Amino acid sequence: DADIACDGACAASKRPKCACIVIDASQRRRRRRPRSPPASPPRRRARAQRTQGIVNLGATCYVSTVLQCAARMDGFKRAVYATVGSGNATTHLDALARAFARLEWCAQAVGSVEDFVRACGVNPSTQQDASEFFKLLVGAVDDSSGDANVGCRGTMRYVTTCAACGHESEASSREHAWTDIDVGVNARSASTLARAVDVLLAEETLDAEYACATCAPIKTIGATRCVRFQAPLPETLMFTLSRFVFDYETMARKKVCDAFSFPTVIEDAYALLRVDEDDDSIEHRRYELTSVILHKGTAAESGHYVALCRDGADAWFRFDDHVVEELEAGPFSAAKREDTETASKK
Repeated sequence: DADIACDGACAASKRPKCACIVIDASQRRRRRRPRSPPASPPRRRARAQRTQGIVNLGATCYVSTVLQCAARMDGFKRAVYATVGSGNATTHLDALARAFARLEWCAQAVGSVEDFVRACGVNPSTQQDASEFFKLLVGAVDDSSGDANVGCRGTMRYVTTCAACGHESEASSREHAWTDIDVGVNARSASTLARAVDVLLAEETLDAEYACATCAPIKTIGATRCVRFQAPLPETLMFTLSRFVFDYETMARKKVCDAFSFPTVIEDAYALLRVDEDDDSIEHRRYELTSVILHKGTAAESGHYVALCRDGADAWFRFDDHVVEELEAGPFSAAKREDTETASKK
């Protein structure tokens, strides 16, 4: 068990889940402590709050925020650790496992993920989209772990229905994997998570001719299309707010800065997402908010990312690269401050 304090004498062949496999030897020596007496039961180390900041290497704030949030996704983290020593891990996944281990077990206030950034082959001077970067990581872990559950993968169907006979197209049965759920942001129609999900799931009327296999050879104009989520839902739900949109007037991307509210707890995500269920035995888990990534700035092509993460039952922290601040009033107090800072720059 990786929660048991290491005595420095373990080996991968004997304890494959020990954190020592992925923590550098120099870090391991600093964490070493005397063994417990043989007659005593194994002692579990009281896990300290995971509040290590990460050095910005130029424009790598998106890397720091993604790592801070991903380190709190137990299913994804297990899948990453499982690739270590499996023979399927790539260089950047080994580096990712070491980064997770340092964030979780090392006592330094500030750490570096230069080895991970270098292994990923990204330019530290060029900022990228945090959501897209995390999707790439999930894809890499998915490819290396095979059938293992990465903890944040779900499936959905794009359903096209004939308006004349109600028959669903053959393509409607295909399932598509998703990592996060993209929802739009609009002050009038999508200012809350529930309303944004309603917009996402709303049926769309198709204007083009639709050839229905049941009604063939007659072509009907009337058909609808919608998104349907499939059971089961993953261990972790991630929602991405689509604030970056294309403005056809300026022919450039812009950021939608409208206010958006979301709950700290989702009691029944199956009801929220109107999930298709064929198995009544599937447990409806309760989802609690654990992390938020905020983009500071009004421009779509620049800005700065910070992460708000929960550690433990109710302790929240703001991670701004190497600067870590405890949020005694919770995550939304920090979000309001970010909004104020952004508004003052308009």
